[in-house]
Amino acid sequence: MSAHPFETKPVAPARNGATGCWPQPRYRQTAPSVAVLAAALGQEAFTPVT
Repeated sequence: MSAHPFETKPVAPARNGATGCWPQPRYRQTAPSVAVLAAALGQEAFTPVT
């Protein structure tokens, strides 16, 4: 499973001409895995649950 970080915003490319549809915004980088994002937060970001 993968996810984009909260601060990442999709970007729309420039339009190539006067005709046709407007390009849709997309994420330009591949999303890291959820495990990588969680590991970057550190242990202090988590709360133990019993």
